[in-house]
Amino acid sequence: MLGLPNRTRQGEAPLSDAQLLMAAYLRFGIDCVQYLAGDWSFALWDNEQSRLVLARDATGFSELYWATVNGHLHFASSLPVLLAGGVVPRRPCPTWFAGLLSVFSDPARPTSTAFQDVSALPPGHLLVASQQGSSLQRWWRPERDERLYHQPLEQLREEFLAIYQASVRDLVPEGGQGVAATLSGGLDSGSVVALAAPLLAQRGQRLTAYVHVPRFDARTEFPVRMPDEWDMALATATHVGNVDARPCKSEHISPVDGIRQWLQMAVTPSHAAANWYWLLDIARTAADQGAGVLLLGQAGNSTVSFAGDGNLWPRLNRLQWRMTARELRQDIAGPFAAAKDRILKPLLRPAYRALTHAREPRGDSQPWASYSLVHPEHARQTGLLAAMLEAGHDPTFKTQSRARIDQFRLTLLGGNSNGSAVWSALGRACGIEPRDPTRDRRLVEFCRWLPDELFWAHGLRRGLVRQAMSTALPQNVLLCKTKGQQSGDLRLRLHACAPQLLAEGEQLYRHPLVSEWVDVPRFRRAMEALAAHGSSASDNDDLSSALGAQHVLRTLAAAMFISQHG
Repeated sequence: MLGLPNRTRQGEAPLSDAQLLMAAYLRFGIDCVQYLAGDWSFALWDNEQSRLVLARDATGFSELYWATVNGHLHFASSLPVLLAGGVVPRRPCPTWFAGLLSVFSDPARPTSTAFQDVSALPPGHLLVASQQGSSLQRWWRPERDERLYHQPLEQLREEFLAIYQASVRDLVPEGGQGVAATLSGGLDSGSVVALAAPLLAQRGQRLTAYVHVPRFDARTEFPVRMPDEWDMALATATHVGNVDARPCKSEHISPVDGIRQWLQMAVTPSHAAANWYWLLDIARTAADQGAGVLLLGQAGNSTVSFAGDGNLWPRLNRLQWRMTARELRQDIAGPFAAAKDRILKPLLRPAYRALTHAREPRGDSQPWASYSLVHPEHARQTGLLAAMLEAGHDPTFKTQSRARIDQFRLTLLGGNSNGSAVWSALGRACGIEPRDPTRDRRLVEFCRWLPDELFWAHGLRRGLVRQAMSTALPQNVLLCKTKGQQSGDLRLRLHACAPQLLAEGEQLYRHPLVSEWVDVPRFRRAMEALAAHGSSASDNDDLSSALGAQHVLRTLAAAMFISQHG
């Protein structure tokens, strides 16, 4: 395609990534991004056209930031580097923090970051800058693709597995480099491990899988979930073979320490502040034990294990009566229950959503109050509720349209969010390279094309990965319907470090900007309740409950950042 000689056959060193990129750009111009695979970002100066091109891959763990100061464009592949020179201001962004505290990523602000003067290049985008100005262009548009309704489902399932295997194979390094993986009791990381371990066995290597486990008994914290996934993870490792499972209790690092160390490392807070302590611990442990690559399954919920909704109207609209009838007959719920769930309910759903929309909160209401500590006045000033409603986001999380679900899938994969960039920062700080096969562009695009029946699998939710991994994973893992719970003993850990938690809070409550953006009285009460081990575990609307603790930690991380830069 590029007309380049095979230098390996001639005994010469292969071309570098930069040389390959330049050859692709000379051949295709900015359209070269369509032909680049893997995790990547680049900055290229085009001397002939006097323009700078910044580009980022569609779905991977890459970073690229820019800021315009006094007419000069500054850019870097990490926030610490961009801010190191002291030229770019460090003013916190009020709208970004309102979204962070209310679990909302605004698709209308795809370049927004924690800093008001810094923009992030979103995945699947490029920026072209010249003397005449700059333009942001989106080059990856998977939503334009049509679903594959006319191919046999069995053939699509086999093709999915082949693509998934290729995604894992391409990310497992050759040459003896140590490989580790995160492993839970679920299907995403479990399927990655099940595909990676046999590849490593062929090369005489073993896969080390790190499993985050509770330090304290957390069964009463989440009685209907699985706070300790060790037994299920060990079952996966034993069934797959060639896997050394290692429990990781993270006893030497508190959740508060995790937040402080993360902010020192990555500068900016992120959504999953409650997980930082054990993510840091696993990455550092894996690197210390010789791993250069850490395999993940973070995007699996949006790709390989997407649940679907079983809607059969796309088939009915195509007059595919036999396919529809067969799906109803084979549904594990029975044909009549399946007809109600997969035909009648989807038909009535738009009317239900319209009614719900008419009742949606307006004005100064705070529908996020049960889970967010954003200050009511700050939410009003930043137009938080209006932005949510404009985006089709339900702040109560009770109803979401199919379009919003698709948007959420895209957000998890990149698209309109920069959450995946935190993994790049984690790897850079810990000396290990995170790689996620479930985020591979080929797999992402293929899963978006698949008919819903493959994910629904005759009523078996997440059926695509369950059927594809029917022999690769143990049956108790494949059929388990109990959800795991990351940081399941979080409240107990916070109680164990109560003096540290309370001291950190006292330094933050009095900060002027923190008190403007955060509801400090509620924040203080929640922190004090968590230090004293909070309220009953069943009170999930209470910010001192087991689920609420995660929201409080997100607020703590935001407040620590604001106090440092505000």
